[in-house]
Formats: sequence, structure tokens, C-alpha cells
Amino acid sequence: SPGTPIVRSGLWNLKVRVIRDQGFNGPIRLTMPFLPPGIATSSGEVIPADKTEAVFRLTAHSKITPRDWRIYVQGVAGEENNWMWASTQIIPLKVEKGFVGLALGKARAAPGSESMLRCEIEAMKEFEGEARIELSGLPDNVEFTSVVFKDGQDSIGIPLKITESASPGLYQGIRAKLSVPSGDSVQPHSKSPKRIIRSRPLLCLLIIVRNWKNPSRALSSCERMLRRGATQQRRCRDECISFGRFDDRRGER
Repeated sequence: SPGTPIVRSGLWNLKVRVIRDQGFNGPIRLTMPFLPPGIATSSGEVIPADKTEAVFRLTAHSKITPRDWRIYVQGVAGEENNWMWASTQIIPLKVEKGFVGLALGKARAAPGSESMLRCEIEAMKEFEGEARIELSGLPDNVEFTSVVFKDGQDSIGIPLKITESASPGLYQGIRAKLSVPSGDSVQPHSKSPKRIIRSRPLLCLLIIVRNWKNPSRALSSCERMLRRGATQQRRCRDECISFGRFDDRRGER
């Protein structure tokens, strides 16, 4: 029974250990017959033959109601008409709001450059030590450096490195993994951004520079890369002009 609670948008690894009777080495299928509302996990785990442990990975919804629950794990082994059943003891599962909230901002960068992704920190509960932020869901050829912060800090920047081979576009679905110290363990959270994160390598501007003798052709290349609706195409056109790469009216660089 883990000594730490699960928090909103949090992750909780529940390790299950079985005690085998002498001579029994078959596989054991584990299930969790009851899960609190807002808690999700796999449909089941299997302990292979000659092994004694398995791990259920529990995730909590971002709006789960904080309260105390009780859960257990059930195991079955054998074959048809000769099933053997067993169960763990009932263990407590405490749900809490969490320690901090994160709001990720927007990031824009060109291939071959570096940028900083701003992260606003909202304190919910005091903690000791340093919490760590990592990112997942980044586009290919975009790297990040994990950062740490202490209780009381209200913002931080996450360094991004965009390689030359990064593809242009608008990206969303990037998530922040937050690890907060809690007692003798670390409480992991998985935070979705409250605002869309846009990592926008401006490759369309680089193409315009290379083709500045034919700006209409360059703009068409930009629009072909961003075929995601008229609104985004107009936005790309506006930004290309506003950055001063060329004047659409005179056809000059």
C-alpha cells in the first residue's frame, strides 16, 4: 500500500506482489474489479510464469473529487473448470487536489535556433525540496531541458532547442510532466496546457528569403505547407509581411 496520495492529473503506480505455493509456476491474471470515479487503469495485468510482481498504472482525472477510497486487486490462475482465485487485502486510496497548477504559454522559433517556453506556476499546497518539470508530445527534432523549481516560485522558463531539420507547423497536445517531492517519495503529475502551445518553426519565412526574387511563388509554398484552413493561411501571410521579408504589393524583398 503506497503511502502517498494520488492527485488531480496525477499518476500512481500500484505494485502487486503474489506469494506462490510451492510447485505452482503458471501465469496469473490480475484485475481491479472496482475503481473510483475519475480513476483509470488498464483492463488487467499478467504476472508471467516464474515471476511474482506486476504494476498497475493508475491515472486521475483533472477534475476528480478529493476524498478517500478503498481498492483491491483480484487474481486468477489455472484453466477452464479448474480456476483458482485470490485477492489482496483492501487498501486505502487517498485523492487530493495536488501541489501546484501549471499554465504553459506559447513558443515560436526558427529551425536551428533556441527558444524559451514560459510556464506559470500556481501554488496549491506547500512542499519541500525541488519539483521537476519535463515535457512530452514535442514534435520531432525539438528538444527540451528539464527544469526544477521550489515552493513559492510563480513562473519558470523551459529551454527548447529546434534543430535544422524540424518541420514547420502549429503543434499542440504538448504535456508537462511534473514530479513533486512528497515525504520519502515523488508524486508525479501529468499536466495538459491551459492554453494551446504553439511551437512554430518559421520555415515558411526561410523559404521566402530563398525565393525573394519570386515572392508570389514563395508565399504559395508557405500556404501549401500550412494547408489547415483559410484562417491559418491568412495568419501565415500576415506574419510573413509583418516580419518584413517582402512587400506583397511591390513584390520586393
